[in-house]
Amino acid sequence: MTGKPSTLNSIASLIEAARVPLSTEEAAQAALHELFKGMVPDRLEAVEREYRVDAANRIDFLLVAKPHQSRLVPRTWPRRIGVEVKINKGSARAIYRQIERYAKTGCFDALLIVKNRAFSLPQEVCGVPVAAASLGKGWL
Repeated sequence: MTGKPSTLNSIASLIEAARVPLSTEEAAQAALHELFKGMVPDRLEAVEREYRVDAANRIDFLLVAKPHQSRLVPRTWPRRIGVEVKINKGSARAIYRQIERYAKTGCFDALLIVKNRAFSLPQEVCGVPVAAASLGKGWL
């Protein structure tokens, strides 16, 4: 798949427009949880916090996007989106390894990494679309 699906982009844009607290990762996660719950049932079917990927890995959120009814939408449209939040934590290399672990599980159709400052990621990791959202944008 080339490019990021619009569901992933729209969720990233909503996050970047919000004024999410940047004091701690826990405060940011709580605010994002409220934002995501507000997207149910219009855009999302479900939101799960602290989703257990496997015995060794847990991602901050699993978002289950509503299915699209259009025949124009490719079958690879992401429904299960994993969201990982990082506030003042993790080197770029460590974050990439974590994304790679999540991508390899097969649990997610797309991954969204949320940080307090701007950063870049590849468009895909192990064939899974990846997007980044910067929490700092909401405060500009």
